[in-house]
Amino acid sequence: MAKSIHYITRDPWWDTDRTLLPELTALNTVRISVENGTGSLKYPVKEAYSAAELNVRNERYHYYDPRILFSTWKYCRNLARVSDNTDATVFVMGGSPFYLVFSCLLLDADRTVIAVHNYEQHNGGRRSLAERLIYRKFRHFLFFSELQKKAFGRSHPDMDATAVRMPLKTFGAAERKEGRGVPRFLFFGFIRDYKRLDLFIEAAEKTDADADFIIAGKGDWEKYDEMIGDDRRFICRRGFISDGEAAELYASADFLVLPYRDATQSGPALTAMSYSLPVICSDIPFFSSIVEDGVNGFLFDAGDADALAAVMERAARMGPEQYSAMREAQRAKAAEYSSGPSPAKAVSDYIEGLRRGRRREGAHGGDRSHILAEDIAQCGHQHNPDGRDGPDRHHARPVLPRRTRDGNIWDHTAGHHHDVVRHDTRGLA
Repeated sequence: MAKSIHYITRDPWWDTDRTLLPELTALNTVRISVENGTGSLKYPVKEAYSAAELNVRNERYHYYDPRILFSTWKYCRNLARVSDNTDATVFVMGGSPFYLVFSCLLLDADRTVIAVHNYEQHNGGRRSLAERLIYRKFRHFLFFSELQKKAFGRSHPDMDATAVRMPLKTFGAAERKEGRGVPRFLFFGFIRDYKRLDLFIEAAEKTDADADFIIAGKGDWEKYDEMIGDDRRFICRRGFISDGEAAELYASADFLVLPYRDATQSGPALTAMSYSLPVICSDIPFFSSIVEDGVNGFLFDAGDADALAAVMERAARMGPEQYSAMREAQRAKAAEYSSGPSPAKAVSDYIEGLRRGRRREGAHGGDRSHILAEDIAQCGHQHNPDGRDGPDRHHARPVLPRRTRDGNIWDHTAGHHHDVVRHDTRGLA
């Protein structure tokens, strides 16, 4: 059954949205709201969702400008008003703390699904108070990795969560450009410390293989330029890579190299699958779930430059028949990965299940916006002694009351209602 869905996202998530939203808009009536902070805005120049209503907000103020509080409040209030007139809202997690807090305050907990890309923080970072508020207030969560869903379940066993596989990505067809006839190893994507570009460069310099080492992406290049020096085997494409350039890079490479320290998922790895491109990656859990060592790629000990160098030398020595078999295995892996219901269909079915569940619940909805202050107070003491987020192992998590649709509080522990004064926060401006 077609549903009306309000999809709230941010411009940095374009690469994921572009794989999910076209089909989701074909199955449902979708209104898309995009929040953009700074930098170039990708959505207006893309035409992937002709069937959807698209609303783009380009923030004019920097974080240190007090006016951003009012503009963000106004935007979030408008988001809530749109959501009130749809069957469900999908809120993609991310953004400034006040954007998250205002969204937490205004969006209906029963009719909102929180879509989470990175529940486990890169580099062991701690979740912000705003993020912990989101995890406390809302009841329904969508993850793009089974590993992330399981991690969330360990900290929040009482929450409803589902996982859909990340759709395979492609930048379009491209012809392979012949280079100088040597193996080509590609490092692609936004440059972040946890992706360990430094390890890729160090390992390449340890190899004696005659090969091209291609680095393409946007980020701070200064320290990497110093590492590369005058080594002519490195080919660098600095800055944002267009779709056409990305397609050419994937089509022309022999191996994609992902020496990440950690990863909750990886767009480049899934893109490589689309192009039947074998992958060389660290043996962290996510990569180990999609790469079989020696079959559709290679795994190496994470953080070990010598191990990565040895694997790249092994890859460079592969004969044509061996390499063709590896590409064919990657093609088969892509077919296996894509089998079953599409991610958009899975999301649509999940939302339909929630809608039916709300009808059965009747008056006992789960909107807890009015107790946000209590949530803030409790979230302030949410860290466990061992440093993990989530309920303290030594104390049971309190069951928070919920407001029914008639404006009263339903006390789960006592089983009766309490009259309360209703505050319409959406009237504030």
